[in-house]
Amino acid sequence: MIAQALVITSVVMLALFFYLLDACRFLVPYRDVLIREYGRAIAVFAGVLFLNIFALAYQVSRVLGLKDTGRKLRHLEKQVRSGDALGGDLPGRLDE
Repeated sequence: MIAQALVITSVVMLALFFYLLDACRFLVPYRDVLIREYGRAIAVFAGVLFLNIFALAYQVSRVLGLKDTGRKLRHLEKQVRSGDALGGDLPGRLDE
């Protein structure tokens, strides 16, 4: 789930970066001044934005990925208790 959230966050950040590069073409002559004066603030803002998007993507992937987990675990427990189709050693290992 973490890798999935990281990929989603990277894609969103790259899309945002390329959009801003296109939208802010008028700032190209002032690039050196902007980086020198505001580079650290821009980097901090981008880092915080990355963390927030990552947290959102991770939370959404957990909610969607763990849907009906309780029901699935109950079904698995019933199979383990009855010894059906799971293999002979799994119920014995769980009793230890």
